[in-house]
Amino acid sequence: MIKNDRISQANSLGASTLLSSILLATSPLVAQDSAASDDALELEEVVVVGSYFKSTNFTSKAPLSIMSADELEQNGINDIGDLVRFQPSLSSSFVNGSFNAGGSVGAARVRVRNLSTLVLLNGRRQVSTGTASGEVDVNSLVPKIAIQRVEILKDGAASLYGADAVGGVVNFVTDRNFVGLELEGGYSSVTEGAYDDYTVEAKFGEQFGDLHLMAAVSYFDRGQLNGEDRSFTRDAGNIGIGYPMTFFIPAAFGAAPVVEGQCGELADTALRPAAPVAFTTLPGGLGTLPAICDIAIAPYQGLVASSERIQGYATATYDVNEDLQIFAEVAYANVHSNLHSPASLPLQDASNPLFIPGSHPQNPFAPISGGADIFAIGFPFLQIGPDRGLRADIDMVRAVTGASGMVSDWSWDVSLTYSTSTYERRRPDVSRSAFQQALVTGAFNPFASALTANPGDEAFNAPEVFDLFSVDATLRAKQQIYVADAVVSRELFSTDAGPVELALGGQYRRETLDQDVDPFTEAGDLLAVGQDNDSFVARNTAAVFAEASVPITEAINMQLALRYERFSGGTDTLNPKVALTWAPNDTILLRATYGTSFRSPELVEFGATTSSSARVDDPLTPAADPVTFSTQIVGSPDLQPESSENYQVGFVLTPADGLSLSVDYFSFEFTDKIERERAQEILEANPNDPRVLRSAITGAITGFAPLSFINVGSEIFRGIDAELKWDIDLGDMGALTLNGAVQYVTEFEERDKDGTVLSTALGYPETSAILGATWSYGSGSLTVTGRHFGGYDETESLSFGSHSGPVTV
Repeated sequence: MIKNDRISQANSLGASTLLSSILLATSPLVAQDSAASDDALELEEVVVVGSYFKSTNFTSKAPLSIMSADELEQNGINDIGDLVRFQPSLSSSFVNGSFNAGGSVGAARVRVRNLSTLVLLNGRRQVSTGTASGEVDVNSLVPKIAIQRVEILKDGAASLYGADAVGGVVNFVTDRNFVGLELEGGYSSVTEGAYDDYTVEAKFGEQFGDLHLMAAVSYFDRGQLNGEDRSFTRDAGNIGIGYPMTFFIPAAFGAAPVVEGQCGELADTALRPAAPVAFTTLPGGLGTLPAICDIAIAPYQGLVASSERIQGYATATYDVNEDLQIFAEVAYANVHSNLHSPASLPLQDASNPLFIPGSHPQNPFAPISGGADIFAIGFPFLQIGPDRGLRADIDMVRAVTGASGMVSDWSWDVSLTYSTSTYERRRPDVSRSAFQQALVTGAFNPFASALTANPGDEAFNAPEVFDLFSVDATLRAKQQIYVADAVVSRELFSTDAGPVELALGGQYRRETLDQDVDPFTEAGDLLAVGQDNDSFVARNTAAVFAEASVPITEAINMQLALRYERFSGGTDTLNPKVALTWAPNDTILLRATYGTSFRSPELVEFGATTSSSARVDDPLTPAADPVTFSTQIVGSPDLQPESSENYQVGFVLTPADGLSLSVDYFSFEFTDKIERERAQEILEANPNDPRVLRSAITGAITGFAPLSFINVGSEIFRGIDAELKWDIDLGDMGALTLNGAVQYVTEFEERDKDGTVLSTALGYPETSAILGATWSYGSGSLTVTGRHFGGYDETESLSFGSHSGPVTV
């Protein structure tokens, strides 16, 4: 079978080849026929996400998309994170390691409609990765070859599954009944850059009497894609914040402010007019620079991180008798990622500014009597000095054991799940105190040498000079989750309209986050990373729930669900759901759902700490340039869960065999949204707020007291989903499948607690559409897929035009 290439998400059409899947046809180790597997999937009674009742009918009361293993393969999905490129409702997700998704560079997440989404593996929770408790690394779950199908429920589901199922649920189901041996290899590439993918996977399954075993392993390697590899990021006109070559000499000593003379001539640099700059130690505290030198940072920014991943997965089921089955599964993943990152500019610290002594031996300016200081806003070495690569390692372990069976017409399932993820991040940085010492002693020459001098020149800084102040900023975040699940269900009685079914269950889980940072970060002694602290936080949750399926007539069915959850500390929440389907004939199905959902505070929001940078405009000095500060965000145990009220109405139309169309309107209204306090909003509300730290001499902002996570305001989010699938039999020419999906956001609005509109900027495309065609002939297939993303507003003042993505073949 020829697999489809994956084209770069960075707007480049790739030239690629892909190794075909290798199926060992040596009897008796023969992989199951895919068509037979699909038929079995359609006929076998299974539990599909959105209900605890077994069914052979995948028609859901809420919008539900299911992608089989064949569809994953036909779309050329080598990496599970790439799934989102073929589901518009997931298109706003962070899909690769180029993003710091919740402090977890190298991980990939999926979110339904960019809302908090619960990720399950075989219907059970998985530990999160990094510092965010709601962000599961889907690439670390299991080898892709082990997945039988992916279920995407696009509806609030807290009434069934609990916390975090706000936008929906994504459930990855493994092929636990596989018998045979299957090997698979893949390669894909793009036209520019080192963004190549290599994949090798294997899966083995065998039946030994009443015992079935399945195991899978995989190796994945991906090269980096950097800003210099794409025209829209290497464009020299894309200038970021800078000041890498600007010096301020106190006017009291008769010297003029200067900017490096080659600024604007060197690649990726540009001059721009400057506004007043405040310094606490200058007479009057305010000086004016004639110009500021900006430098483009986008060309040096990694777009996609390199990634090397090793995974293993195994599952075993043992049929004790007809009414009892014991099962277990284990999974392991190790991921190493490297994201190229431009050198960061020093965080503002007006109370302790970096400075160059006037007596510096490389001072090219006029001699300054008394050895007065030269205040430096930025230094050129920060652009090309120490390696700025951000390296991350993820180790994930998962173990599940349980049993299922029947007792007196009751179907039951109990399980224990343990999973842990250790995330370690390392980024080279600079010790502020050691760097200042190197400037005072003259060991380091900051006067443009890093950009203009050559090895051997007197002005050149040898590589070993950087060792004087180069250190590692490190973060180690270990998350663990223990979950005990129990569910029982049965048919209570039967009516003329059909059987009435009931499911009851309970869950207990314990989550922990243990976070360690390096001593330099803890002391606030880094130029690019703000202060942070070690922390440990734990939370216990107990839940009970019930679900009922009640036929009203032969054509109308109702689903009722209710779940109660209580968190350690006394916070609790109750979430109901009601859903209706009406099938007046064999051609159309009408459906509607209403319910509430919630997102519990993430562990870092609940009791840990994190650091962030804030770029603010000071209302007291409106003419001055914005300044960047480090802010520490402290978790709050008093946070309330973020709640939502949601409903959906729609229909499924099947006018002919093999043709189906579904259209749904969705609405989410959020209250008690959880956000971190924003430094700019604090300033605008009160420039003299006690949390704003100012210089006693000049009044300039020197930083912020620790901020917190808070419950703020409300949000409205509404739109339309549509999906089309058409299977066409071409006779001797095989078969053709046409499929398309679109999501259109009709309304988005954020309000504060007083009801004032804060924003109507969605932050990702209002329209996302995917159209594909697959031609199958014999054991081979060819798939063509195109994507379109409409324009959107990132903020009220920043918008982006529409874009039709590259076609994947």
